[in-house]
Order: sequence, then structure tokens, then C-alpha cells
Amino acid sequence: MYLLHKICKIFRYQANFKYSCQQVGNIFFVDKFLGHTFLTYGIRVIEFSNTDPENRTDPMIAIFPRMTKCLFRTYGPSGMLVLLIADLNLFNIY
Repeated sequence: MYLLHKICKIFRYQANFKYSCQQVGNIFFVDKFLGHTFLTYGIRVIEFSNTDPENRTDPMIAIFPRMTKCLFRTYGPSGMLVLLIADLNLFNIY
């Protein structure tokens, strides 16, 4: 019984190590996906709050745009090609 508990403990530590590696990997993947701006985002938000309101730009707008566009295609006899412009991040407008 002692050996079984020891084996389960080893498996648990291995799983926790794998999960930790995956979390670190996800952080770097998101950083690469967002154009290497994710790791420095917190620092830029602090700098944003400390600068003069007339001369500052919001880092949230640079990383997460408010508008996006896409092509919407419908198929069939009345097939159309429509350009959609959609609002994003409605909570960050004000």
C-alpha cells in the first residue's frame, strides 16, 4: 500500500509539472499572438495612468482594437458578398 501511495504521488508531481510548463507556454504563445505586447502590457498600463491626460494613449486600444472587419459570404441563388464592420470591446469605450 505504501508503494502505491508513492507512485500516485510521483504521478501527481509529474502532472503538476506538465501543467505548469503548459501555463508558461501559453503565456509566451499569447505574447507572440498579440505581437509581443502581452508581457509588457501591465507596465504600460501603469505608465499610462501616471502620464498627463492630454498626452497619453491608451495601451488597451493599441493591443485590442475597438473595430474589426470581415467578409460575410452567403451561398445559394442569392449569394452575396458583404463587408461587415463590427464593434469590439464595448466596455472599454469610455
